[in-house]
Amino acid sequence: MIEALPDMPDGVLGFEAVGEVHAEDYVTTLVPAIEAQAGPVRLVYVLGERFDGYSSGAMWQDAKLPLQHHEQWHRLALVTDVDWVRHLAAVFGWMIPGKFEVFPTDRLTDAIAGRLETKTALDKISSRINGMDIEIERRNRDLRGVEQRLAEIEHDNAPRRHAQAERIRKLRQRRHGMPAHWRDPQELAQLDERYGGALGARRELERLRSRIDEGEWVTDAAVLTLRDRVTADVRQRERDYSEREGYCNTTRRLTTDARAAYIAKLRATIRQYGRNLKALGELAGVDVDCPAPHLENDDLSLGHAGLEVRFDFDRKGAVGLNDGEASGGQQVMKSLVLLIGLLMDDARPGGFVFIDEPFAHLDVANIDRVGSFLRATRAQYLITTPVTHNANIFEPSQLTLVTRKKKPGDAWAPPIGVIQRDSAA
Repeated sequence: MIEALPDMPDGVLGFEAVGEVHAEDYVTTLVPAIEAQAGPVRLVYVLGERFDGYSSGAMWQDAKLPLQHHEQWHRLALVTDVDWVRHLAAVFGWMIPGKFEVFPTDRLTDAIAGRLETKTALDKISSRINGMDIEIERRNRDLRGVEQRLAEIEHDNAPRRHAQAERIRKLRQRRHGMPAHWRDPQELAQLDERYGGALGARRELERLRSRIDEGEWVTDAAVLTLRDRVTADVRQRERDYSEREGYCNTTRRLTTDARAAYIAKLRATIRQYGRNLKALGELAGVDVDCPAPHLENDDLSLGHAGLEVRFDFDRKGAVGLNDGEASGGQQVMKSLVLLIGLLMDDARPGGFVFIDEPFAHLDVANIDRVGSFLRATRAQYLITTPVTHNANIFEPSQLTLVTRKKKPGDAWAPPIGVIQRDSAA
């Protein structure tokens, strides 16, 4: 008979021959599993100590199986110590599509690890695609923010644009009502020469007005009434202008004060964040330097301001946030310190943090280092990690939940496993 191997990685089929293998074992077990694969077939086939041999029909099924599904075969690992099987595999292995390898039974783990190479490559590609999706989403958010800001600016400037357009329209009307010779360049040149420029023309205008005001002229009651009305209107407009100018000055002062208060709050926030980073760095055994940026109440200073954080691991020199010299464990430590530091304040010692696979690609020493740091902080965490034999990964956890996928043919996935650490231990 043919039995499925448990706990195989995603995308890898595993079967073991037990006792004598018959043709119907291929038809009922192996062939349906291969046909159910949507993509390339990756198969681990074990002929171990429990294997007694093939029936004649099973030999035929075993020989024709790769030829029936040749387009699906990607990699096949045969795990056996049976000499005649290994001899046949060496002679006829070239006929099997895809990559074919033979392993001894004591290297079953190596065979399964070989099957994981493709999945690892796919995971890396998926990770890069996810990173690209995140970058696209970030840029879309930035674009939406810019569009919103443009809409706000357009809305705020609409009254001024309308007033400017109205002034231009009135100036054009006045220009349109002027006699043609007023706009003639030669006439304008003669006036400029006559009065010595615009300043001389204004002086002549003032002289004429003064002469009108001080001279003895024949007056008309209707003209005087109109003059008084126009004078009162001008004075009212001057009062309105002064009042509005006062409103503008008050608004300018309040805006400046509010901006100064915001910058003061920003300075305090950055100082607190720097203290949080230093405290977390001490827990992690890392020197963290976060100098306060220069913040002043002017656009130039704020435009050049930036927050710089540098980390010194093992007294080997400080590195910045994006320096490529940091190792994988150091990159994880930097990310955790920066993240938890944002959530810390006097009321919250660290907040609640969701961390996706922080131990991925780390060696044992860095796993222990990250775990010790997580235990030392007073924050709460929800950590995801794939199934692993490295028990150090679960050292920081008080509660562990174990989930598994639904097996083919089962109605439900296995129940969620719960492991709780004994607080008294």
